[in-house]
Parts: sequence; C-alpha cells; structure tokens
Amino acid sequence: MAMQHTLLLVDDEESIISALRRIFLREGYQVLSATSGAEGLSVLEQNEVSLIISDYRMPNMTGPEFLARSIEIAPHCKRIMLTGFSDVEAVTESINRGGISRYITKPWNDEDIKQSVRDGLKQFELEFENRQLTAELIQKNQELEHFNARLEEAVQQRTRELQLKVKELAGKDRIAQHMLSVHSLEETLKLVLQVVSEIIEMEAAVVYLMAEGQPKAAAAVDYAGRILQPNDVLKIQPTPLHIEAFARVSETRQPVNVEHTDGSGIAPFAVAPIVRGDSVLGLIEVASPRTREAISTDELGVVASFALQAAMAISDAQIHSNMNSWKGEIAAVLKDWDL
Repeated sequence: MAMQHTLLLVDDEESIISALRRIFLREGYQVLSATSGAEGLSVLEQNEVSLIISDYRMPNMTGPEFLARSIEIAPHCKRIMLTGFSDVEAVTESINRGGISRYITKPWNDEDIKQSVRDGLKQFELEFENRQLTAELIQKNQELEHFNARLEEAVQQRTRELQLKVKELAGKDRIAQHMLSVHSLEETLKLVLQVVSEIIEMEAAVVYLMAEGQPKAAAAVDYAGRILQPNDVLKIQPTPLHIEAFARVSETRQPVNVEHTDGSGIAPFAVAPIVRGDSVLGLIEVASPRTREAISTDELGVVASFALQAAMAISDAQIHSNMNSWKGEIAAVLKDWDL
C-alpha cells in the first residue's frame, strides 16, 4: 500500500505558497503551509510531515535556521531549500545546518521540482522501510533471545530433574543393597544419613524415631558429612517451628517444606515421614544451614522417596534388634532355670 505523504511549504510570500500548493495538490499530496519559520515549527509539532520545502530568505528566522530547528521535531522528514540566490556559501550553510537533501533556485521548473519531491519522498520511504525492518529485526532478536533463555532454562530444569532421578536411583540402590543382609539399627540409620547427605547433597540431616508417640533424634549428620556421636545427637532439641512441622507430617503423613523462617534464626528445612504400613516410624529432617537455601520441591520429593524405602530398612533393623534382645532374655531365663 502506497504511503500517503504530507508536504510542508514555508515561505513568507503567499504567492509562492499558492503556486507550489497547486502543483503538489495535483500530485495527490496533502499540503500544509506556513508563512514563517516559527509558524512552520508549530505546524510540524502538530502533524506528521514527510517533506519540507522552505524558502531561504525569510524575516525573523531564515530558512537554514528553520530547517536546523525542524530536525529536532521531525528528524526523518526530507528538506528542500528554495533560493533566489546563487551564493555557494549560503547553499553550503543550508546543507550543513538544515540537513537539506537538495536546493532549487527560483524561478523553478515545475517538472524539475515535482521530480525533486518524488526523489525526496522515495528516499523518505526507503528510510522508513529500513527503520521498520530494523525495528522488526530488533524485536525478532529479542524474541529469539527470550526463546533461547526459556529453552536454556527448560533444559537446565530437565537436566536437574534427571540428575535428581539418577541420584534417587543411586540412593535407593544403596539402601536395597544394605537390606540384602542383616544390619543393626545404628548401621541402618548411618546409611540413610549418608544417602541423604552425599547423594542429595544436604548440608545437614537428622533422623527422628518415634518413642512413646514423640519423635526423638536418633542419628544426625553435620554439614561436613560427619555422623554425630550419640551424646551430640541427644543434644538436638527441636524448636517450636520444628515441632509444629513434625506434628503436621505425623498427622498427614506427607512431607512438609518450611521455606519461610525469617526472623527466627532458623535455616529453611524440610521434613519427610518414615512410614511403614499404618505406622509412622519416624521423620527425616534436611536443611542447608550454611547457605540457608530453601529445599526445592524436587529435592524434597527425593528425600520423601528415600524415606519410604528407608522405612523398610529401619523396620527390619528394629525387628532384628528386638529379636537379639529377646534371644538374650530367653538365654538369661534358661540359665536361671539351669536348662
């Protein structure tokens, strides 16, 4: 679709404006006019203009001055200077200051001035199309950058998910291998903590086992991956925030992620239930106290998955421990009976 162009004629002589108006109206252009530079600037501020034809000599504001100031308002429009002088310096000043594309001497030839305007408008259209294409290219590049960023994020997310899945399978395999032979409860808890800290790379983890209906710390690992001694484990005292989370997990048998602990001095933590059948055997608490980063939903899912498998290993270890205790008690009774 052809562009509709508006011309601005600026000359202090009404007869010049009338003559030019007749020429360009026949060419199908919209024509605006002004009889001074100040009026011309006002017209430019209120209209979209493709090309300006300005007289060189005008009172108060010369043609070069007007055209120079017009650049600030309409930087892309084309400019033609009308001059009745052959002063080369005057024309040079107009080119340098007013940014004119060409000048036409008075009296002009109608065909020459029409062709000059056609050439100027053609250049205007080419530059307009170039700006449009440049803007579209910038937009497409931005869209491509956004797409690449989203794609990269999706790839990274998928990679993290796959890495967690590999870690989950590796942890489950270690627990499964552990269950192929009989182990003590202490050994089993140690393995569970090692799986959580080494494979999921949690900075700290605590296993709580139920005792008289309440979770009691049974084993723990610190941020260096060291299993705490029993005396140190006994010193672990859950905070009110932990106790609340433990109660929720015990009631719902669903993992809980406590991400917002601002002002409490407690690092974000998560708790997963250790469930076997209808019984809650205990809880696993994980946290990153050094970085104070919240546990992600994916990480909590892996911990919960480990907890389900750990429940079988812990249950077997407890049964084995009870059997050894019963054997000892039976042996003591038989000894007392001299059997």
